[in-house]
Amino acid sequence: MTTPFTPKSLSGPPTRVNSVAMFFPSSTTYTILASGWYRTSALAAAASGGAIFRTNTGGAASGGGGGGFGESEVYLTKNTVLTITVGAGGASAVSSVDGTGVNGTAGGNTSISGSGMTTITAVGGSAGAFTITGAATATGGAGGTCSGGNTINATGGAGGNATHAASGADTQVAQSGGGGAAGSPRGTGGAGGAATSTATVGASTRSSGGGGGIGGKGGAATSGNGNFSHGGGGGAGGAGTDATTGVNGTGGAGAEGNNPTTPLSADGVAHGTLY
Repeated sequence: MTTPFTPKSLSGPPTRVNSVAMFFPSSTTYTILASGWYRTSALAAAASGGAIFRTNTGGAASGGGGGGFGESEVYLTKNTVLTITVGAGGASAVSSVDGTGVNGTAGGNTSISGSGMTTITAVGGSAGAFTITGAATATGGAGGTCSGGNTINATGGAGGNATHAASGADTQVAQSGGGGAAGSPRGTGGAGGAATSTATVGASTRSSGGGGGIGGKGGAATSGNGNFSHGGGGGAGGAGTDATTGVNGTGGAGAEGNNPTTPLSADGVAHGTLY
């Protein structure tokens, strides 16, 4: 009896299709060339963060969320047509008027579907925001979720919040939260670092949270009167450090390639064998 797990027995030597990794940067369809086991992955797009323009008026802008990620291992038969939809990244937010902000744009969804498999739908990250209100917080965009994967459904990291100084528009301050990282085979993406100002009226200061990494969050940043602080970015192997008033954080560690802390998969590897 021939099943997907027991290939046909032929008199001659089999012709094999080597395992290959294929990456699709834009929406398309793909026809399976050989029956076999395939690992299919979908990665959604990240959102953009908010923007605030400051000369004499302060404000705060939060980071955008990272996209979701999903993966399945499925048996697909020859000539199955996969429909691949790739989401676009959130468009950059631009502000050029003092004291005026612009919200970010959400990232697009990515999906992969076809006969014999459950559709994987990775959702794009939510947009960052802005505020010019004293002591108010611009909330970072949520990370995108994922559904349909039978081995991995990972959520993107949230964008970092940005909290404006209590004195509000009278203070020359600006805060920016870090962007969240995408979900990945390592799991949920690292969140962007938050940014907070404790400055008082008449002070000039900046703080920016670090961007999240697939291995850890971005560092938070707090700044006071007349100083600047920037959180470290998250790395593949660890979180960025927080930044205290007037002191910058450091970036997260890189991943240890031969001994990851969680099992990793090889995205997009086709295991089909043609007989």
